[in-house]
This record gives sequence, C-alpha cells and structure tokens, in this order.
Amino acid sequence: MLSKVRTVFSVLFSHAIRVCSYIFPRDENVWIFIGWHRNKEREIFADNSKYLFLHASQVENDIRAIWIAQDEALADILTKKGYESYPIHSFAGRYYSLRAGYTFISAFLPLHHWRLSGGSRIVQLWHGGSVKGKVGLRRLRNMSLLRRMIERLSLPGVFQKFDFFATYSKYSAQRFPKKNFNISDEQILITGAPRHDVFFRDVPGSEIDVNATLKEKLDEMRAKKPKKIILYAPTFRRGETAKSPFSQLDFQKLEEFGVRMNYFFVVSLHPKYAGGKWAPDGTFSHIFFCTPSYDRLPLLHQFDALITDYSSCFIDFLLLDKPIIFFAYDLEEYRKDPGIDEEFWSFIPGPRAQTMPELLHALEQPDDFVAEREGARDTFFAYKDGGASERITRAILKHIRQR
Repeated sequence: MLSKVRTVFSVLFSHAIRVCSYIFPRDENVWIFIGWHRNKEREIFADNSKYLFLHASQVENDIRAIWIAQDEALADILTKKGYESYPIHSFAGRYYSLRAGYTFISAFLPLHHWRLSGGSRIVQLWHGGSVKGKVGLRRLRNMSLLRRMIERLSLPGVFQKFDFFATYSKYSAQRFPKKNFNISDEQILITGAPRHDVFFRDVPGSEIDVNATLKEKLDEMRAKKPKKIILYAPTFRRGETAKSPFSQLDFQKLEEFGVRMNYFFVVSLHPKYAGGKWAPDGTFSHIFFCTPSYDRLPLLHQFDALITDYSSCFIDFLLLDKPIIFFAYDLEEYRKDPGIDEEFWSFIPGPRAQTMPELLHALEQPDDFVAEREGARDTFFAYKDGGASERITRAILKHIRQR
C-alpha cells in the first residue's frame, strides 16, 4: 500500500514539475540525448541517440551535445572518453534538461526526463520500423477510456507529441510514424537512421558499449571456417508468451543441424530481456546465447543471415543486403494483438516459416531473394550511405536559422 502511495505521489509531483519546466528559457544550441537500453547494472550506450550524439559532439559549430544518463555509471564512462554527460538525477543533469532547446530520443520519454522537457523540441529518432500493427498512440486508442486516463497520468511520455520524427524514406514515413504517431509531413525528416552510419564508415566512439563478448565469440567462430554464422533475434512479446520466448524453437535440432551444415547460430533477444535469465540450460557447440543489453550494431555485418519474426532488426539486415528468414510461429495470434501491418509484412522479402521443420528447410535453401531485396531496399531507404546523422544535424540547424 505504501509503495502505491509513493507511486501516485511521484506521478503527481512529476506533472507539477512538468508545468514549471515551461518557465525555463531554452537554449537552441543545447541538445540533450536520451537512451533507453540498460541491463541489470546500468544504462547501456546504444541505438540512434548514441550515434547522433557522437556526431553532434564532433560538429564544429555552437552545438553543445550532452548525454543525459539514467545513472552515474554511464555518465562516468562517457565523461572519461571526453564527452559531456550527466546523470538525470544530478544538478547538472536537471539543469541542462531544463535548458535544452532540443531533446533527442530513440523511444518514449521516461518520467524523470518528461517532467523536465516542457518547452524543449522533441526529436524522435525511434529504434526501428516495424510490421507491428499497433504501436505508440495507435496501440493506446484500443484501450478503454479509464485505462487511457491511467496511462496518460502514469506514463505521460508515451503520449508525448514530437516536433520531428526521423525516418528512412517516404514509404517508411507512411507505414510507421504517420500511422502510429499522428505526425504531419512537415514534421518528418527523411534522413535515414543514425545507427546505420556505422555500416558505411568509421564512427569515432562507436566502440563504447559494443558487445565485447559477442565480438570475441564471432572471432572464435570465424576461426573455425563456418559455412554461415546466423543471428536469431526475435521481437519482444508481452504477457505469458514473454516468459517463454523459445517455446517453438527446438535447440537440440538446431544444434544437430548446425553440426551437420557447419552453421553457427547466435541467439540474442530484445533488450527488454536484458534484466533476466532467459538462455535455456544445456551445452551447445554451434549455438551461442548473447546478452541483448550491449550494442551489437557495429558487429551485424559479420553475420551471414538473420532469423527473426516481427522485430525491426530485419531493417538493418535489409540495408546490409543479408538474407532474412521469418520464423513467425505465432502469426495468427500476433495478428490479433498487437496486430500486423499486412502490406508491410508482404513487402519484406524472405521465406516464412511457422514450424521447426519449415525453419530448417528454409535454412537449407539457396538465397532466391536477391532481386527482391534490392527492390525493397530501394523503396525503403532513400539513402544508402553513412550520412544520416549529418542530415539530421543539418535539418535541425536549418530549423533554428529559420525561426
């Protein structure tokens, strides 16, 4: 009971602080960046906010790029690397959150950040596109009136309106931000995703919080001269299905297949699983279970193919022109909740499997989707280069000059 009272008090206090935050004068040259990845110990430096922050920190103009960390640990790491960073609960973290003219995020605004952001222009970089049919505001529309009222009070950052939304192309803009977040054409920035810059060029600082264990394991696998190294990265599921993310995957059969075909598999779940134990018991020679908490983006080019379901990581592999297999064993249930964007689901090239035998069969087949991937890549990505961070930076600076 006492914990509930504290929660209610914290929420009401946050709303009061939010109102007061509009009083503070904003400096358009102060840009703050907020992440969302974390493990049991601390926040992890990852996703689009990371790569845009690294770029903005090196731009030679009046921009002051500051990472507002969830904890002291990450702030210390970035500070020691020469970047400006403060934990949100520090005096400096609160001060610059109240002074920032622009706030860059890759997910929804956490409560402690939301209450200090009144008057700051919010730039949503998001963490990927998706075939999920109900995301953001669109998901909330299906709730009862009482549930929506509770959500608005307790999770106001979910209802935050964005001033700008960066995306990949006109096609992706129609399929995701406009459909799920009520974004107008004027608010959309066709730039590409900052995290994809690392696919095309060296990004100074990108090595911070890269998954060192995965890097070492990939080197070890390559030394054994495998035919393929394949990443299995399913999406996050809610409710009971979240407790058993591998209910339809037979690891013993996958191990036997890997030994026979000289394939190695890396299994990495959604970052939301990072805080718990999810890897199954057992010893496997051709399957490695990788913690999902650290940044794996700079290592994706080392994989030969991807197995996923509805996760947005297929977008990364589409840009890399890597084969994608969709293991959608619960497709009919997923169509009901959270739903599927059927047009987008049909648009993505790659075999579909719903059972373990179908998955193993798909893994044995040659890649017959090269031409289809090229067409999908040309439609989905307006740019295929390492310039997304630069384009976003220029767009915001242009907006400042025109004000």
